[in-house]
Amino acid sequence: MLDEENEVTKRMYLKVGFKFSSRYKDKIYFPTFGRLSEREFQPTFWTIMEMRRFWIFFHGLRANKYKAV
Repeated sequence: MLDEENEVTKRMYLKVGFKFSSRYKDKIYFPTFGRLSEREFQPTFWTIMEMRRFWIFFHGLRANKYKAV
């Protein structure tokens, strides 16, 4: 899920292979999660993003070369 207002995270997700979902186009929000804006509660709206199986395997293989210390 992507917070629609966070441009930094959006650029990062797109750079590593995420795409906006074509199946789940509706925005999501949770009534109790959001921000206070001028003393008024504003829910955070989220968009669903997906990653193709190839990119999941690619990032998994790259992560295998690192070891926990």
